[in-house]
Amino acid sequence: MTPDEHADHTTSDHWHGGSHGATQGQADSGLTSLKLLFAMKFGMSVLMIACPCAMGLATPMAVMVATSVAVKRGCLVKSASSLESSARLGAIVLDKTGTVTEGVPSVQAAACIPEAIQHLLDRFPFPGCNPATSGQPFLSGIPMTPMGTGNTVTPSHVEALFWWLLRTLESASDHPIAKCVVAALDETQGLPVLAAPSNFECINGRGVQCVVEQLGGCTARVGNLSFYEETRHSLNKAETQASQKLMAWISDLQQHGHTVVVMHVDLQLLGAVALRDPIRDDAEWVVRYLTNKLGLEVWMCSGDNAATAQSVADEVGIQHVVAEALPLTKSQCIQQLQQRTGQRVGFVGDGINDAPALAEADVGIALGVGAQIAIEAADVTLLRSELSECVAFLALSKATFRTVLLNFFWAFCFNFVMLPIAAGVFYPSVHVPPLAAGIAMELLMPRGNFFNAASALPRSCAA
Repeated sequence: MTPDEHADHTTSDHWHGGSHGATQGQADSGLTSLKLLFAMKFGMSVLMIACPCAMGLATPMAVMVATSVAVKRGCLVKSASSLESSARLGAIVLDKTGTVTEGVPSVQAAACIPEAIQHLLDRFPFPGCNPATSGQPFLSGIPMTPMGTGNTVTPSHVEALFWWLLRTLESASDHPIAKCVVAALDETQGLPVLAAPSNFECINGRGVQCVVEQLGGCTARVGNLSFYEETRHSLNKAETQASQKLMAWISDLQQHGHTVVVMHVDLQLLGAVALRDPIRDDAEWVVRYLTNKLGLEVWMCSGDNAATAQSVADEVGIQHVVAEALPLTKSQCIQQLQQRTGQRVGFVGDGINDAPALAEADVGIALGVGAQIAIEAADVTLLRSELSECVAFLALSKATFRTVLLNFFWAFCFNFVMLPIAAGVFYPSVHVPPLAAGIAMELLMPRGNFFNAASALPRSCAA
């Protein structure tokens, strides 16, 4: 081989070796790109399945939908935890006045002891109650029953003093019963001019007392029967035959669901007034639904006397009653129920006296027409002020909780099945492209509106 031929052969081998190396490098680069694309496809599929996480969205979406439905029905929920706690209630306590009843009592009847009132007039003559000096005849639409010996009709001047003194005492109180009495007596003709009470004092859960200057500075009191009995027993005041008759009259009306306020001056019983607060039309249905459908233990807690509270409870079907409860007593009742049952306890009320119990309960529900302090202490406010809305909220909370659990179940099942497939565990037999993974996530992701909000409500509440 000549030198020139040897040079040509060497050059040819070098050319072919370089071409082969370049081809091998391109092949390796292409294989790496394919591997990267392959991994990215599976990675995107996994991301589509896992993000957004269905399990992470199970609770907030259900709560968002439920809160929206509650607002449309006039139920203002302060926090999402209130929905969860409401779904897990084991017992619920209802206030009587303004919750089970309508909260608008009216004066139905009255009874007095004419001899005691006449004795008071003889000691302290009051010009406004003198039949000879009164400006216009006394006319009252409230039936008055005399409890004296031999009395069949109450003298007008005696009855006028009774109503005047009662209006004087109740005029300084903001209790619903006091307002009702004053409103009823404002329509009565012939009453003496209203006097401003002095040294006015409100005894929480009992009544009011003040000093009446027109009657020689006597201390007059009006309130529930317990208030009178506590005052009488503290000074060993004996009962007369007339007072015994009045007590029998009071007991009979209390047995029929009336609220009775008793008035006495310097431990001398003068008379009593009976009021009736009509029971809400839906109260019986609400109690039955809470007990039978929602499985709650229903209690009623009232500041009224035991006979009246039990009468109202019997009418609506409540078996557990706490009567003559002070604000602190209502709060203690909630605590005892929580400790005894070990379950969550709710409270429904509307008055100032209900604020401690509303704050103590696991879920406090306030009616919108109630006192501002009660609304602030509650976790849920019912703007419609209807007892049936309480049932609607509790049914909605239970439906929401069931939806959350269902969402968690389907989210877990979805992730358990789809994540291994998206990661390529069964490749090449089964493979989920990123587009299919995204569509599956959109279609199968748990949603808060899986339940029909309207169907979650009782028929009587669905509006």
